[in-house]
Amino acid sequence: MGGMGGGGGMEMVFISLREEHIPEEGSERMAAGFQEMMLTGGLQVSVVAVDNNQMIALANNVLQVMEVRKFACNMEQVLKVEYDKKTFPGYHITEEERESLNIDENGNKIKDEVKSDL
Repeated sequence: MGGMGGGGGMEMVFISLREEHIPEEGSERMAAGFQEMMLTGGLQVSVVAVDNNQMIALANNVLQVMEVRKFACNMEQVLKVEYDKKTFPGYHITEEERESLNIDENGNKIKDEVKSDL
C-alpha cells in the first residue's frame, strides 16, 4: 500500500466517507464526481469505489498523493484519508468522529491511557 518511494508504481490513497454522507445507491457516482472535480483542478488520477463507504484514488507519484489528500480532506463527505500507514482526518469531521478514529486534530494516534486505581 503506497510507499513505493519514487518508483514507477501506482500509489493508493484510501478515502473513507462519513456515515451520513454515504449514498444509498453506493459510492460509485461519488467516486466519479471526485475524479471529475480533481481533473477540473488539473489533477489526473483515477478514483474507484471499493465499498459503500470507501474509495481508492490511484496516483502516479507522491506529489499527486499529497494533492489527493488535500482535496479529499477538504470535502465535507470525507471522514479520513489513509496513505502509507498514516491517517489524515477530514477537516469537517465532528469531535465524536475524531474520537472514534482515535486520533487528535493533527492526525496523530492517541495513546491509550493507562488506568490506575492509585
